[in-house]
Amino acid sequence: MAQAHVRCAIDPPCPRHPKSEAIFVCLENECEEALACPECIVGDGDHNKHEITLLKNHLDTFKKKITDFKTDTREQILAPLKEMVDKVADELETLDPATSTILEEIDARGKQIIDRTNTLVTELKAKCSQIGASNRQMMEQYQRRLLDKITEIEADITALDNSLSADCKADIVNGAKTALCKKYQDLPYPDNIKEISFKRSETPLNNVATLLGIIVIGNEQPVRAETDTEKIKRLENSIKDMEKTGKDYQAHIRKLRDELQNARKVKTADAHEKKEMQDSIDDLRAKLEQSRSAMQQLTDCQSCHKPKPSCRCITCPNCQYRGTDFTLGDTQQASTNSETNGNEVGLL
Repeated sequence: MAQAHVRCAIDPPCPRHPKSEAIFVCLENECEEALACPECIVGDGDHNKHEITLLKNHLDTFKKKITDFKTDTREQILAPLKEMVDKVADELETLDPATSTILEEIDARGKQIIDRTNTLVTELKAKCSQIGASNRQMMEQYQRRLLDKITEIEADITALDNSLSADCKADIVNGAKTALCKKYQDLPYPDNIKEISFKRSETPLNNVATLLGIIVIGNEQPVRAETDTEKIKRLENSIKDMEKTGKDYQAHIRKLRDELQNARKVKTADAHEKKEMQDSIDDLRAKLEQSRSAMQQLTDCQSCHKPKPSCRCITCPNCQYRGTDFTLGDTQQASTNSETNGNEVGLL
C-alpha cells in the first residue's frame, strides 16, 4: 500500500486542480516550470509523460531566479531611478537661481532700453526747448523794436498835426522840412528764426521686442520672416478657418482682415512703383523711336527714300522742274549732268 503524501502547510495549490497540492514542477520547455499535482502527471493530465521533478528539489532554482531578479532590478532599474532622482534634485536646486538670473538679465536689458529712451526723450525735449526759447527771445526783441518804431512814428505824426494847427508860419515850414527829410530805418523780419518740427521714427513700436531680445528654448532657431505673398496666403486661410467654425470670432476676423488689407496695400504699392517705372521706360523708348524716325526723314530723300549720299534724284533741265526732294549743293555738277544728258540725246 502506497504511503499517502502529507500536505505541507506551505505547499501551493495546483493551478489546474485547486483542491490538490502542487508537489511537482514540469521541466518541459513549453510548460515553463509549471506547478503540477499527481493528477496532472497521470492519465489525461496536462503534464503526462513530461519531465517532472519534485518541487522541494527545484526550490533552489526558484530561489536563484528570485535572487537574480532582485540583483538585476537593483542594478538596472532601481539604481538609475535613484540617480535620476538625485539629478532632478540637483536641477531643482539650480532651476530657481537660473530663472532668477534670466529675469535679472531681462530687467537689466529693459532698464538699459528705458534709460536710453529716457535720455533720448530728455535730449529731444531740451533741444526743442532751447530752440523755442531762442526763437521766442528774438521774436520778443523784434516785437519791442516794432513797438518803439510805432511810438516814434506816432509821436512824429502828433508833432506834425500840432504844427499844422499852429498859427506860426515858421512852425509849419519847419514841420514840412522835417517831414521831407525824415527817414525811418527798416525793421526786417528776423532771418535767424529756426523752424522746428518733430519727425517720428518710422520703426513700429512693436519692434521694441527686437531691441529687447527673445527667450530661446533649447536649440530652437529664429524663424525667418515670411514674404508678402506667404503672409497674405496665411491670413486668407486663417479667415476662412475662422468663418468655418461658426463661433463668435468676429473681432478676431476683423483684426485679421485689417492685417490682410495692409499686407495687400504694401504689395500693391510695390507693384504700382514697378508699373510706373516700366511705363517710364516704355515712354522713353517711344520717344527714342520717334527721334530715330525724325532723323531718318531728315537724312533720306523724300522721292526715292534712299540715303542722300547715294540718291540720284536731280532737277530736270528740260522741264525745269524744281523739286524740293533733293537739292544739289554744287551748281557746276548740275550743269555737267545737263550737258551729259544733252550729248546722250544727240547720240540717240
